[in-house]
Amino acid sequence: TVWTFMLLWLIDERSWQTAAAATLVAVAHVLSSAGRITAGWWSDRVGSRLAPMRQVALTAALVMLALGALESTPLGVTLIVLAMVITVLDNGLAFTAVAEVAGSAWSGRAFGIQNTGQYATAALVPPMVGLIVAEAGYGWAFSAMAIFPLVAWLIIPRESAHQDTEPATTNG
Repeated sequence: TVWTFMLLWLIDERSWQTAAAATLVAVAHVLSSAGRITAGWWSDRVGSRLAPMRQVALTAALVMLALGALESTPLGVTLIVLAMVITVLDNGLAFTAVAEVAGSAWSGRAFGIQNTGQYATAALVPPMVGLIVAEAGYGWAFSAMAIFPLVAWLIIPRESAHQDTEPATTNG
């Protein structure tokens, strides 16, 4: 939602010039990339993909609620950049966790199911969120999207038999 609607929100709701809005979106993408790398490092250090994923999901839900509530305030721009970063922190962790939890006999099918779900979601988000924006505004749309990371937080397993339980011991 944030990745799809940030540029429109900056231009339509905040009256930013297209070039300035596009520049901020690009900066947010770079920060998001760094965040995903950092999340991977973090998960290696703690020896778990699922525990960081649960923490990211809960944080994402809280940030989306804050964005929804405060998008029209001076904090809105900061919150949308933060939401851009946080909502994708666990992308690499999810792929790794799928392989670890599924094991080698099922990982191919598990990746296929996960990717199908992600692409179906990506196809549904723009029109569905667009309807919410058109009917109720960006604040409601951003707030409504908090339900999905909250559900993820509730259903992501706390531990897996296939995951390492010891933190990595490498230097660096």
